[in-house]
Amino acid sequence: MKPREMALVAMCAVLIFAQEQALVFLPNIQLTTLLILVFSRFLKLRSALIMVWIYVFLDHLLMGGFSVLYTPSALLAWSIIPLASHTFLATSRPLPLALAGFIFGFLYGWLYLPAWMIQYGMRDVWPYLVADFPFEVIMAIANFLTILWLYEPLTQRIQIFMERRNVSFR
Repeated sequence: MKPREMALVAMCAVLIFAQEQALVFLPNIQLTTLLILVFSRFLKLRSALIMVWIYVFLDHLLMGGFSVLYTPSALLAWSIIPLASHTFLATSRPLPLALAGFIFGFLYGWLYLPAWMIQYGMRDVWPYLVADFPFEVIMAIANFLTILWLYEPLTQRIQIFMERRNVSFR
């Protein structure tokens, strides 16, 4: 990876982290899914995954969440977005992306289920699913609306910015 690309990946990760910290007082309402999706469009898959891993590292470093149980869940969950956007979700149309973001709101919560069950010694998934459901709904709706409303304007502005500077990382 070239130094310029490394700097861009780091800046994208820090932007994702900073907006999430700015919105931390709102439960599961953030622009993380949108920003990972937008930045993944302009980065190679490897760079997008590194961006996600830096973001998860920063998030877990600040929030005290480094855990053998929860860190792999976070890495897997957030890595789904760049993986999907570089494979079967390679579209720039907002509606399919918004629907994928909606589904991701639930998938994100479900990927923490094994860690939660191990930590609390639970054999039944229903207590977790019932307790987490309202937060999954909030995240799903927030993902859907932010992607639907902001995906195109953000990608257009980034595209213009990159064209003016003759930059391409994909």
